[in-house]
Amino acid sequence: GETKILPLEKIDAGLHESGQAVPRIRFLEAVTESLGYSSGIDHGYRPDVVPVIINPNVSDGAAQVVLSSSVFRDLIATSATLMINDTEEMTASEWLRLLTLLLMKCSSSDLVQSVASEMETEAAENMAKAIESSAKISDFTQALPEPPFDDQQDDTDMDVEEQNVDIGEFEQGPESNGDSNGKNTGEPKPAAVGRPESNGNDAAAPMVVEANAVEVAPMDIESTKADIAFVEADTANSAEDELKKKRALVLAGKVARMKSREDGVAAFCIKNQLRSTVASFEQDCVSQVVESTLAPKEPGLSFAQTRCRGVMCDFCGLPDTALGSPLLRVPNEKEWDELIQHATRSRRTDLVADLRDHDQHATLNKSRNKKLMKISVRVGDDLISAEPDESYFTDLTDGGMLEFLPRNPDGFQDELLFRYDSNLPFISGSMTGHEGCAVAAHNARKIKVVEKFKENEALVAEREAGITCGRTLELGIDSAGRSYWHFNTDLDSLFVCKPCPMGNSKWRKYSEPEAISSIIVSLGKDPIVPELKRTFPAAANLIRNGTWSELLLKRHYKLNSFANNLDATAEHSVEKESAEGENTEDNDVSDEQSSEDVDELFREGQTVFVESKCRKMLWTAMVIGIAKHEKDTIYRVKYQGWGSRFDEWVPSQRVVRYSDDNKKVQEEMLEDAISGNGDLPSTLESLEAKSFLKAKDRLRGHGPLPDFNRIACTPPNASSNKKVFAIMKAALIAIEAALPIGSVDNTEKGAWRSDLASQWRLKVLQSEGPWDLMRLVLALEESISEEWIRPDLGHLRSGLPGRAKALEEASSSSLAIRIILLDRSLLYNYVDKKRYKSLKSKK
Repeated sequence: GETKILPLEKIDAGLHESGQAVPRIRFLEAVTESLGYSSGIDHGYRPDVVPVIINPNVSDGAAQVVLSSSVFRDLIATSATLMINDTEEMTASEWLRLLTLLLMKCSSSDLVQSVASEMETEAAENMAKAIESSAKISDFTQALPEPPFDDQQDDTDMDVEEQNVDIGEFEQGPESNGDSNGKNTGEPKPAAVGRPESNGNDAAAPMVVEANAVEVAPMDIESTKADIAFVEADTANSAEDELKKKRALVLAGKVARMKSREDGVAAFCIKNQLRSTVASFEQDCVSQVVESTLAPKEPGLSFAQTRCRGVMCDFCGLPDTALGSPLLRVPNEKEWDELIQHATRSRRTDLVADLRDHDQHATLNKSRNKKLMKISVRVGDDLISAEPDESYFTDLTDGGMLEFLPRNPDGFQDELLFRYDSNLPFISGSMTGHEGCAVAAHNARKIKVVEKFKENEALVAEREAGITCGRTLELGIDSAGRSYWHFNTDLDSLFVCKPCPMGNSKWRKYSEPEAISSIIVSLGKDPIVPELKRTFPAAANLIRNGTWSELLLKRHYKLNSFANNLDATAEHSVEKESAEGENTEDNDVSDEQSSEDVDELFREGQTVFVESKCRKMLWTAMVIGIAKHEKDTIYRVKYQGWGSRFDEWVPSQRVVRYSDDNKKVQEEMLEDAISGNGDLPSTLESLEAKSFLKAKDRLRGHGPLPDFNRIACTPPNASSNKKVFAIMKAALIAIEAALPIGSVDNTEKGAWRSDLASQWRLKVLQSEGPWDLMRLVLALEESISEEWIRPDLGHLRSGLPGRAKALEEASSSSLAIRIILLDRSLLYNYVDKKRYKSLKSKK
């Protein structure tokens, strides 16, 4: 016989043509390693360990299941591993695979499924009850978060006890203040009115009655007797009643003032509508009637002190004369969120600075005499409020959140003076709106707060229900995309998951309360912060007490007995120096070793020089603490002439001995720093204003330039946003310093006069966030004349958001765009010395 070798493809094709096609084998390894192919057992599963029916190398059905089910594949591999290897030789991945399979096997049993079903049902009922209870909130104040720096201590019980003690000053026994059984009812009775004891002359017996002893009760005149005296006592009003009457008068005056302003605007609108009709009359009597009827006569309420020319409502886009309602100062959404937390808790957030000049000469020019200024206090980015004062917010809606002030500057001063004298709250903001628009925005924001609260409560209820069922949901995700987890098996730890581009997430665990506090502080005002504070109350208490940073320092810089052993170390260094002096041959080598191994030691209380972080200054300081960090010595220093909040830990490399030579070096470095103040940081080398900072005919005159490097300098541990923000402040100061003469009106009454320019620079240096700096950038843009804007770049400014939109959406990126565009579009080389001088001479 002839033997032919046919390839597998021809065999398949012949069978297919004959109509006897064979299903294709999906797992070729089952053919190559099955019995009869002489591949052996070293390349696959052992046939004596795994049965043939479930061996994917033998059974095609098993091979198909392996391809479609990872559980079956892991089950076969784990079974073979347990039969071949000892448990001590199993790897971590094999153990993890085994435990996963056991967990899946247990969870698939009927008993576990029944228990899990009951737990899920109970959790679903509890979650539904929690969501239903949160949906029934009747007052939006229940949905507001706690204000910052609030002790969150409920002193209501203590106050009630004190009130009970004050009320119970009637020291009466059970006989005089109780029921028939001698039990005290807790209600004090007034003293009884009766006759004094008779001494035989009843007719002339006098009766002394005190005002507090008179009990007012309805009397039946017909049933009176002759021996009963009726006394009519006119008791004086209490202090509380007097305060209520005074408060009612003040509130009525406030309403009357607002109505007078509205009448003034309405009178103008009526006269404006009837102007064409009245022009046809021989005599204008209508305007006089309207003026005498509606126009306010009180000072500070006139139409001129109410109207805002060229100003539109930020909500409806209409002027004050279109709706007959004056324009008011309304907080934006960010300001409203800050104020509402304090106002609803009867806390004052604004102070009034009385800057009125009582000089007789100053009163002649009231327009230039600034009267009052509204001041708010902040710690960092958080608004600070006073202690709760219920009397200050009595009879006011939503804690005075609707007590708006006029947008007109003169009307604002007059109304603020009225609120200041009458002790009434007020509200202000960066937006402009009619009263109706402002009230509608306020109500819409209240609804938004409630809806957001319900959504958060639903998420919390869902997460807690998942925890009771053995499932864990994330606490939330921050702005950087990191997710935060709190597992039921480790309630004291915070787990942070950072996603990676390659798909492998990185997990971090934080168990110490001070470490969790540092994470919360670093997140700032991220939406995840309230949930983290609620989940970890111990960390929130450390933040409130301000002790978290101290605990971190103690943990990082382990304080030891280094200061106590300072003398022994000094003696050891002296012995080493004497030994080196005796060994003159190896003197140089010993000096190098001593400089590398032993740092120069300073004692607590010793005066030293500390080198600045930029290595350009020496600061005089005193050592107030010594610690050891790994192998290095660090010192806590207090700078001479600076407060305790500037105390810091510095490495030994920056501490220099205090001597006359080093003092001369300090003076030289100071002179060099003063002479080099006009230099910009390297990151601002591309700024157009750089070439004109030291040019002639600058608006600032011949004054010295600020230290731009110091303005842009930030601590080493500062975030990238802080560093960019400091550089933007330096850039904005540089642009203003390079402005040429004539670009802005710097006359005595100009928009950029010397006092306002100085305040503007100070506010730039003190700005803490994008909103503050954006407000100052807009002020500078509005003050620069359009003639100093490049025509080829000026059209780009029209595409930028308007004032209200820019402030509402202020961010680091929007700030950088406006500052760079302002610098590129300015004509720094164009000088006009006669522009505003001629205007001044004409006046």
